[in-house]
Amino acid sequence: FDMSVLDRVPSQAKILPALRSRDPNINSWRGRPGDGKIMGLTDSVTEILSAAYNVTRARMIFSDPIPEGKYDFISNVSKNQREALQQAIKKEFSLVGKYTLIETNVLELTVRHPASGLRQSVSADPEFSGANGFIWLSNQPIANLTYFGEYFLGTPVVNRNRLTGYYDLQWNSTTDGLKKAM
Repeated sequence: FDMSVLDRVPSQAKILPALRSRDPNINSWRGRPGDGKIMGLTDSVTEILSAAYNVTRARMIFSDPIPEGKYDFISNVSKNQREALQQAIKKEFSLVGKYTLIETNVLELTVRHPASGLRQSVSADPEFSGANGFIWLSNQPIANLTYFGEYFLGTPVVNRNRLTGYYDLQWNSTTDGLKKAM
């Protein structure tokens, strides 16, 4: 997954069918915080919507079935990358998202006193990786657990932990592993 592609190809917001020859385990999307450019490989329409609207699947409600299949996407335009990707979704799939307030059950992320197992990060750069059945977050705010909680548990998570600072976190990449780590 080479993020330098964002700088090497012409400016565009495009969605294409994923390469059939690619290893199906290569599936992810990433964004660059510095300039907002994003790209994904072998992603579902739901994952592309997540990237475009900056929400997890747990916060999406669909009125109609969404298209199946796997896709590659890129939005490396100079500004408003998410909006450009939203327009590409509209063009490719005739889907449009809107933010709506609804009442639903959520999980609340709070801190048990004292918070055992938390260590402030000594890493210089923030990193995320997943391999060999584990997920590692390095130099990340605890609030990032809300995203992973929503992603793995399929339920909206509200961050009410009030912890400041950046931490190194690791857990078994199963749902039970995340619950135990939280």
